[in-house]
Amino acid sequence: MKSRTLKRNRQLANVVEITKQLGLEVARAAPPEATVCRDHGRPLKRFCLTDQTAVCATCQVTQPHRAHTMVSLEKAAMDYKIKIGSQVESLKNEREKLQDFRLKREERLQSYLMQIKTERHRMVSDFKELHQFLKMQEKLLLTHLGELEKEIVQEQEETLRKLFEEMADLDETIAEMERGCLKPSKQLLKDIKNNLSSWKTVRFQEPRPISPYLEKKVHCFAQKYASLKDVCMQFTENLLAEMNKEKVAVILHPATAHPNLMISKYRRSVSFGPTRQVLPDNPERFDLTSCVLGTEGFLSGRHYWEVEVAGKEGWTIGAARTSVTRKGWLSLQPEKGIWALRLCWDRFQALSSPRTPLTRSLYPRRIRVCLDWEGGWLAFSDADTEAPIFTFNDSFREAICPFFALWTPGSCIRLCP
Repeated sequence: MKSRTLKRNRQLANVVEITKQLGLEVARAAPPEATVCRDHGRPLKRFCLTDQTAVCATCQVTQPHRAHTMVSLEKAAMDYKIKIGSQVESLKNEREKLQDFRLKREERLQSYLMQIKTERHRMVSDFKELHQFLKMQEKLLLTHLGELEKEIVQEQEETLRKLFEEMADLDETIAEMERGCLKPSKQLLKDIKNNLSSWKTVRFQEPRPISPYLEKKVHCFAQKYASLKDVCMQFTENLLAEMNKEKVAVILHPATAHPNLMISKYRRSVSFGPTRQVLPDNPERFDLTSCVLGTEGFLSGRHYWEVEVAGKEGWTIGAARTSVTRKGWLSLQPEKGIWALRLCWDRFQALSSPRTPLTRSLYPRRIRVCLDWEGGWLAFSDADTEAPIFTFNDSFREAICPFFALWTPGSCIRLCP
């Protein structure tokens, strides 16, 4: 007979070891119990499995235990120890799972904390750099402004000095003429010819005009400040827009899906199937145009979602009014409540009226769709580079929801997390 190498059963070994330990612990911990039947005064040597109680020989043959299944106390104890051991092993396995879950959850949360720490460091560093840049620009502008102010003050002082000199000369001439009028007639007329001639030559000399260069510098500085103010306002608006923009986890609405569209288990991807599924023709479902909507519609705010389209063709991505037509052929255009991009048969275009061709160089790996309900625009961009692709401008008056369509068998799209 050939010898065989038996493989160790770890789980069974654990149960046996636990059973042994339980037996020893019970033997040490359990208080002495009665070993004699209270009804018949005979030793308890059997165990009734039906009632799960120890019995004597008389109990075994009398009511209510006569027809019950009996085993020895030793066998019953061993069987129960094995059962308890199995349960203990199962609970230990559950505890190991919980421990593993706890460690993984703790590791994930710790990674989030590290990410927050890194982002905080980056934010502080970036804002510090921005503050330093703004302070430097403020200092530079104030320096230029101070220099310009000095030039203006110098120009003002020079002009006033010359004007005061001219006024002093005029005051002296006026006083001389007034004194001449007070003289006796003979003295007044003695040199009247020369005096009148000299007085007539006294004229006010206008100062030189303000330097055009100085005027140009003032105008240039005013323009720079106006441009700076516009840039700051635009920066503030863009920053608030980004901070207030909410990324949404779009879930596809299976009740709206065309019968040829196959929705994934978690409703985060859709593909064009080879056959038409048998589905209820409910009012929400698109029956001819192979479209599907997202579950959530937006009546306010700024929201965006991202769609993976790398290597895919035969798709349409965008947004639609919740009241969009579901039955019959659907015209994909803003007038019908649909704002979207389409790539089909190597043609990449915005579904505007008329259509707007887009270059394939703009075709990204992931597309970001950004909706500003109050602002009245829907923008498409490259989710990786943030390069703009196309923007629709319109006035929204009802809820707007994500919109998707597939056109060719095998085509599919996936919503990014």
